[in-house]
Amino acid sequence: MDPLSLALLGGSAISTLGGMWGSGKARRDMEQAAAQARAAQAQGFEQGRNALTAGRDSAMGYYNPLIQSGDTARAAYETSIGLRGREAQQGWNDDMIRDPGYQSGLDQGRRQIDASAFSRGMGMSGATLKALQRQGYNYLTDATQARRAAYSPLMQQGQGASDAAARMQYGYGGDMSRLYTGQGEDAANSYLAAGQMRAQSRMQPINALTQSLNSGMQAYGYGMGRQGPQQYQQPQGWGGVPSW
Repeated sequence: MDPLSLALLGGSAISTLGGMWGSGKARRDMEQAAAQARAAQAQGFEQGRNALTAGRDSAMGYYNPLIQSGDTARAAYETSIGLRGREAQQGWNDDMIRDPGYQSGLDQGRRQIDASAFSRGMGMSGATLKALQRQGYNYLTDATQARRAAYSPLMQQGQGASDAAARMQYGYGGDMSRLYTGQGEDAANSYLAAGQMRAQSRMQPINALTQSLNSGMQAYGYGMGRQGPQQYQQPQGWGGVPSW
């Protein structure tokens, strides 16, 4: 092989080896950068999830007492109107009647009736007994209604807290979904970019070799053209066209 061809092939080999070394180093650098990017994405995702969860838990810490008191008030109200059985309703009535405040109010009303009746000389009359019965019934009815009415604000607060908690949980789910989706998209883009860079880096030696060979062929052709056309020499022993 002539010296020019050897020089061209040597230059191509050196160029190719250099491209392969540079390509391998670049590929390792890109893979390291991609791994660092994925680690940063995972850390950011974890921090975002922790922040969302902490905010949700903190808000639930405010809502839970209201929800619990509302549930307790609703259960008591349902018991008072018989939705949890007659036995439970009777127990609710008995608890109200045994309350010291209830007995104090009832006794005060009776004393007022008795005092009025005795002042008129009708202490043990039938009218006085009816007045006492009527007073006892009315007092029981008023006390029952007042006690039931006291549950209403608690039930409303509990219902409001439950609605707010439900909306918050729905929003938390949406935020987490977007967080997961964003992480998935970032990871996919990172892998895709790393794959593209890896493919490009692997093509660099081939492109370098191809470019080097093309340049060598052009230079070789240029050199041959400057030497001019060579004279054709017949092989020895050739006697022309034979005659048969």
